[in-house]
Amino acid sequence: MDDYFSPQAGQTHLTWSDELGKRVRTGSWSDQAVSTTTKIVEAIEQGAWEQAAQFIDYWMEEAKVVHVIYAVWTDGFIEFLESRGVTTDEIDAEIQRLQELLAFPDGRTFGAVDDWEALGELAGKTAHRMRALELSADEAIDEVN
Repeated sequence: MDDYFSPQAGQTHLTWSDELGKRVRTGSWSDQAVSTTTKIVEAIEQGAWEQAAQFIDYWMEEAKVVHVIYAVWTDGFIEFLESRGVTTDEIDAEIQRLQELLAFPDGRTFGAVDDWEALGELAGKTAHRMRALELSADEAIDEVN
């Protein structure tokens, strides 16, 4: 419990950027090159549970950017293809082909909306369990990986 708020989990901090209008990670360029996932694991290994939980929250902010970009691109690509005379059947067939290529190793189909919602639920649950000290370090790392 003494390490719950440990500042020893690296020099990275989360702060608000007025310039970008969002929360950002601070730190040197070399620190910025380290993934947030790695930062989460490092914080867990150092017993900095609150910092690890905050990194999970921030990781979801990073993931949101990617999720929104792909949603906008998908809609834009479909609109572009339709404007070029590609039929709905051809577009649906290509989407089906892509879903098969993106299938998980267990055969489960990738579903952007459903998988996004499930990821959010898992991230929130994991961060809350970390804050409540309900996970061991090994369990927390398993959840993150």
